[in-house]
Amino acid sequence: MSSGCVSISKSAFLPAAALPEATTARIDSKDGKSLVQQTLIKYSQNQAYCVLSTFDGALENKEITVDTDKENPLQLKLDRIAETKVNKSLLPVFVQFHHPLKQRSAESHISDRSFEAVLGRFNLELKKNVTMDSFERLSSWRDEAGFVVSDRDRYELATFDTKALLKELMPADTPVTKYAASDLEAVIDFDESVCGTKRASLIAALAKHSEIYLIKTSASVDGLLAAKGDRIVALYAETIELAHALIKHYIAVKKLSKVTFFTRCGVWQTEPSTSRPVYRFHTRTIPSQLKWNKVYAANFGVHLV
Repeated sequence: MSSGCVSISKSAFLPAAALPEATTARIDSKDGKSLVQQTLIKYSQNQAYCVLSTFDGALENKEITVDTDKENPLQLKLDRIAETKVNKSLLPVFVQFHHPLKQRSAESHISDRSFEAVLGRFNLELKKNVTMDSFERLSSWRDEAGFVVSDRDRYELATFDTKALLKELMPADTPVTKYAASDLEAVIDFDESVCGTKRASLIAALAKHSEIYLIKTSASVDGLLAAKGDRIVALYAETIELAHALIKHYIAVKKLSKVTFFTRCGVWQTEPSTSRPVYRFHTRTIPSQLKWNKVYAANFGVHLV
């Protein structure tokens, strides 16, 4: 089902398409209605993060043909919805696996276009990787768009009662400061040490649309929390003690009764009051550059972490 992918993007803090490194592909109806919208965030030369923000239920488990705008190959128009699916087992093996058919699923149409536009065609299947998150298991995206690798970790969108959470946090007297414009380069460097790539545009967007709190030693940053209201969208720290100091400070400053964020299961000792599983899939491999031991809350639906 594609609704789980769409839901995760709608629950995200920022629209991924607003980031400058975003590339968006669309399938529209003949009257201009958006049926499918997929955004790829280029993470590195060989890695991208996929965000599905629209998928019309009429296209679920269907095969379609599309017309392409020659001036914009990422802008597709629905030609027709096929009444029956192509029986690929009757086709030559090479055609089954290496020849894109005119009639195929919407997932296949849009992913082929956006993957190639962002990562290029050369060695696309051998060296390049795309990651997608969903609240549901991705059988159609696995079979039709190639998200065949399941992540080794389990993730969740968790909401915590702050009274219960605070009881489990380690005591800390580490000073926490609010982000200032002069901290930008240090924050970008710290984020890169966690994520393995420079994400200046994302940090700038977080600074503009959220509140950022830092733990600093001299000129470097050792911990970062970005949030708005009771939604935490990033919590990275060199140690668990620093992560606890940041979230404790934020809860106290905002006088919050609950906090919600994406996280790996098992990172927090406190049981969340509500939890929704998140399934992460990849087209080729599990990204190895992420320092998950430093990630306590992630920005799923917008970026790889």
